[in-house]
Amino acid sequence: MKANIASVLLATLAGSSLAQSPKKISTAKYDESYLRASNAPHAIGMGELRQRKLALHKSAAAAGVFDKDRYKVLSSGTSCSDGKAGEYSCNKVDLKGFLRHQDLGSRTRVGNDVWGWTHASSGREFALIGQSDGTAFAEVHKDGSLTYVGRLPTQTVASTWRDIKVIGNFAYIGSEAAGHGLQIFDLTKILNTDPKNPPTFSVSRDLAAHFSAFGNSHNIVANEDTDLIAAVGTAYDLKCRAGLWMVDVSNPRRPQDAGCVSSDGYVHDAQCVIYRGPQAGYQGKEICFNYNEDALTIVDISRRTMPRQLSRTTYNGATYTHQGWLTEDHKYLLLDDELDEQEKTGPAADQHTTTYIVDIQDLQYPVFRGVYKSPVRSIDHNQYIVGGVSYQANYGSGLRMVNVSSLAQDDSGALLEEIGHFDVHPDDDEVGGEATFFGAWSVYPYFQSGNILTMRVFLIQTARGLFSSSGGYKSNNALLGYLRSRGHTVRQLCYSNKGEIETYVQDMARNGGHDVEVYTSILTLRSEDGRSKVDVNVQELVMEDGVEIVALDDEAFHGAFSTSDNPENQMTRMTAEYIETKVPPLPLQDFVSFLQKQIRRFSPTHMMSNDGLSMQATSASEMRDVCMSRIAVVHTAEQLPFGPFAGGLPGHSSTPREIELLRDLDGIWSVSEAIKTYAFDHGHLQTSFLVHHPWTYLTGEKHEIPRHLRNWNKRYICMINPCAVKGSDIFLDLAKACPQFEFLTYMSWGADNKIRRRLGDLPNMTWASRRVRPTAKDPKDLWRDIKVLVVPSLWYEAWGMVVVEAHLRGIPVISSDAGALPEAMLGLDYIIPVNPIDGKRDKSGAYLVPNQDIRPWVKAVNRLMEDEDEYRRVSDNVYHATAKWLQCNNMEALEEWLERLEATSHKF
Repeated sequence: MKANIASVLLATLAGSSLAQSPKKISTAKYDESYLRASNAPHAIGMGELRQRKLALHKSAAAAGVFDKDRYKVLSSGTSCSDGKAGEYSCNKVDLKGFLRHQDLGSRTRVGNDVWGWTHASSGREFALIGQSDGTAFAEVHKDGSLTYVGRLPTQTVASTWRDIKVIGNFAYIGSEAAGHGLQIFDLTKILNTDPKNPPTFSVSRDLAAHFSAFGNSHNIVANEDTDLIAAVGTAYDLKCRAGLWMVDVSNPRRPQDAGCVSSDGYVHDAQCVIYRGPQAGYQGKEICFNYNEDALTIVDISRRTMPRQLSRTTYNGATYTHQGWLTEDHKYLLLDDELDEQEKTGPAADQHTTTYIVDIQDLQYPVFRGVYKSPVRSIDHNQYIVGGVSYQANYGSGLRMVNVSSLAQDDSGALLEEIGHFDVHPDDDEVGGEATFFGAWSVYPYFQSGNILTMRVFLIQTARGLFSSSGGYKSNNALLGYLRSRGHTVRQLCYSNKGEIETYVQDMARNGGHDVEVYTSILTLRSEDGRSKVDVNVQELVMEDGVEIVALDDEAFHGAFSTSDNPENQMTRMTAEYIETKVPPLPLQDFVSFLQKQIRRFSPTHMMSNDGLSMQATSASEMRDVCMSRIAVVHTAEQLPFGPFAGGLPGHSSTPREIELLRDLDGIWSVSEAIKTYAFDHGHLQTSFLVHHPWTYLTGEKHEIPRHLRNWNKRYICMINPCAVKGSDIFLDLAKACPQFEFLTYMSWGADNKIRRRLGDLPNMTWASRRVRPTAKDPKDLWRDIKVLVVPSLWYEAWGMVVVEAHLRGIPVISSDAGALPEAMLGLDYIIPVNPIDGKRDKSGAYLVPNQDIRPWVKAVNRLMEDEDEYRRVSDNVYHATAKWLQCNNMEALEEWLERLEATSHKF
């Protein structure tokens, strides 16, 4: 994990080593009834707080804290090892870059705030560092190192307080310095400076504009969606009475006064957003959440000339209501009080950093639900929430990363946990921290290249059905769920069958699961000749594990590309045409536009797909403005545009251009050594082999190894997904050759009517009427009656997920040796050689299936079904060997591989 953080020092951080998890502090007693309050008797005003900080600043200066060369230069790339990066305490965070304030051109060598800017057309990233005597600019390189590139002096005099925000390519800078006003600086000026001779820009010649209607301000608030800048904490005797002083910066070179929010007096900080929360009456309106010293005040500023205060809410322990941030669904906000730890009030009486959880689902009646307490003592200052993680700058305890994704399940704070930190003030480590004003004021967690705190992963699923029986679908879902649990934001685009989402919502409500809100829209796809159109229902929701879903109606979507003669042919043909010409036919044009809008709206750091259509639509040549790591996930040989199985799936065109698309990606994930070898042998393509994420196989909320079922007394020999390529002929012949045994099969995507008729003709065959849904964590009705699983596949299997699942329940498997099945079997009994499919097809496009020798299968079945000692030996052996293999897999391997990938954006 990586970040930028500023106080007396500036660092860029990245994660690797994981120290022991911090001990959690119980917060059960700090519930809604405890936190409810009608006044704030302990509240302290900004005047006293300012004097405390200035007094500390004066004593620190006298003690030499800000002296030149007081701080030694730290080497970049200092890893966090055994809980330390140099002298700094850490967990899951490495020190990647460091510059002292004297190296950033400051004469006072005193820092305050920090913000960031990314130049959209080049992807270059810059840190904007507030200092008492101005603002410094440093470029943040891909490796996390920093280069000082220039500075802008204070407008008037030095001040302990300075704040910076960015909209577009302009920085908006305010300060508590008398007469300072709002500096507006064109950041493109720093793109071509000479790092060997960084310039000091002129406040008279180099500003894009200067807004001087107010003098001093404490903080600057920005709403990029409305081109609003609001200065807060201006002078009490001016028209806005220290509230929000709004400035319209739609033309940054001509800022316009846009009015005031002054009804609740002094505002210390605020967040203004276009509201997207659950309260329908305010959706789409501009709402400001103001932190007003002793209360949270919510204001509707949609009509700038007539702002309307919706609520004012205080809480038990309110001492100095300082700052806060909304969760991404606009249902909650986290609030930090700057003085409750120092004053030992309310839940912060033990001086452990306390974060308040506020339910804002009713903007007129916010409710303080609970608190989160840090494992160390410190004052909190600023925090920002990205992807379910709160990045907190907590003075001496530094950067603290708290996973808050569980709020939808439990808003008491009981499930919140710290997932990483970097302590910037080692002086108080031995005593577990102190509630003083030394340390980090702010953190910037919004860089989207390699210097980011979390990943935002967008995955395109080609499997059909929200609960598809595809093994690749289940593997992808497990990875996304794990990444979400680690604080990353994840979203997948997929296809849903009729009624699936409605059933899921009903199941959640019936079983007391999370509240599911479904947002519906329409995607219109024109026919290829433009004479007709198909409306596709699009539903967006968040699943119970926090994975965001964008689901297209499968029947309507694929119907737009189908003909009565060949339902899939047009999709494949259109995809090939699009990839070769880069001009999509009309139906694909509409879909590609939709997909690209989804990606731009989500702004991912990583984009994962497995088909040529998605790779072309999201390529760096088509989306030059999006800087993200582009990754192919290879779950089957048919997804590759070369070799004997090329072009076997819709959307996979097997054109020469598709091979170029693969080579242009930042990473290709092969799920087995067999697929990695196939890709290299047939396409000279280098890929990375990583097994499916362990969560694919673990069960329950705690993700545990399944229970050994010991199924000797069961009766069924089972095959899952009977179809020709999966070896249904072997299974059917086996049932005929062994009439003394009972056979069971579960239908899945490959079972057609011909297979169903053949199954129905066998008297010793039972087959499930429903399709298997292996996306369920532990489908007991799938495994409880199986004595032996048969996996007679004839095609080039990319892995063998059902093999691992059966072995993890102690169920013996008789498997073919096709593709990667021997890898999934871990070389254990029983593996039977077969005459595999070689990729040849008949006129209809179906694979030609070679004849097989059934005798080894009959022998293996007879032994396992009749020899109890042999059965129990194999059962115990496969269970323990597979459990050990799974436990030895690195849970973080896929996450770390994704983090290492470098994003492409502008290489074309």
